[in-house]
Amino acid sequence: MGNVESDGSYHHSWDFHDRGEIPSSNTTKLIGADKDIDMVLHIGDISYACGFLSEWDNFFTMIEPVSTKVPWMTAIGNHEQGWSGSTPFPGTDSGGECGVPYNAYFPFASQNPSSPFPDREPWYDFSYGSVHFVVFSTEHDFASGSSQHAWLEETLASVDRKLTPWLVIAGHRPMYVDTAWPGADGPLRAALEAMFQKYKVDVAIWGHNHSYQRSCKVNNLKCIKDDDDENNENDDDDTHGIYHYVIGMAGYEMNPIPEEKVDYMVVTKNDTWGYMKMDFISPYVLETSFISDLDGSVVDKFQVTKKK
Repeated sequence: MGNVESDGSYHHSWDFHDRGEIPSSNTTKLIGADKDIDMVLHIGDISYACGFLSEWDNFFTMIEPVSTKVPWMTAIGNHEQGWSGSTPFPGTDSGGECGVPYNAYFPFASQNPSSPFPDREPWYDFSYGSVHFVVFSTEHDFASGSSQHAWLEETLASVDRKLTPWLVIAGHRPMYVDTAWPGADGPLRAALEAMFQKYKVDVAIWGHNHSYQRSCKVNNLKCIKDDDDENNENDDDDTHGIYHYVIGMAGYEMNPIPEEKVDYMVVTKNDTWGYMKMDFISPYVLETSFISDLDGSVVDKFQVTKKK
C-alpha cells in the first residue's frame, strides 16, 4: 500500500514520479468510511519507507483514523525485510531496514516479540469470529526442515474447524499469480501447497504483485471442479482446492499482466486501486468484493461456498 503526504510535500518513492503511493490515501479513507469493516489484514509492503523512517511516521498518521478503531493486522514483506542475506530471497528491497522497524512497530506479529530483532520470527495466527487466520513470512525460510515450516504444520493441525470453520492463509509473495516476472510461486508450491491441501485451507491471500487477481479453486496448477455440496463425499486431498487472491492494488503503481492468461486465474486487473472486502456470511458462504478506491464501486464480487 505505502503512503503519501497529505500536504503534497512528497517523500522518497519509486512510483508516481517520486510522489509516493498516491492511491493509498483514498484506499485508507474508503476503509475508514465503511462501517461494516471489523478488521484490516495488510499483507506486506506496509509503508514503503525503505529506510526513510519519517515515512513510517507518515504511514501511521494516514491510517490512524482506521487503526485506532479496528485491528490493523500485518504480514512482513520484502520491502520490510529484504537484505543481501535474506533467506530464501536475498535482495536490498528494505533499504537497509532488515525487518527492524517492522518488528518494532508490530510486535504482535511474531512468535517471540521480546527477542532481539535479528532473532524475531514474524509469523503468527489468530482467530476472529468464525475464521482462523494463519499469517506467515515468505521472506524467511519456509522449506521443509525450517522452523517456520514446522510451525505451520503444527498450527494448521491444531485448528478446531468446529469453532472456526473458515481457514485462511496469508503471506506476502503469491503461491499463485499471473505474471511474466520470476517469483516465489514455484518454491512456495513445492514446500507448502500439499500441507495447505492436507489441512483444507479455504482461501489464501497474497500481495507483492501490484494487481488484483482471483483464481479458480486450484490444486497443483489445475482448477478443481466446484462440487462442494452436501451430497459430495469425495473430499480427499487430491480433490480439495484453494481459492487464491492477489490483492496488491492498495496504492503502489500497478505491475503488467501477460496478455496470455494462465488457466487457473479467473480475474486479473491492474487498472484499479482499492481493497478486497471479505464477508463471512455463514460457516459455508464467504462473499468477497473488490472495492474501487475511485468511487467505492464493486469491481469484482464472488462467493466462496463450502459443503454443509
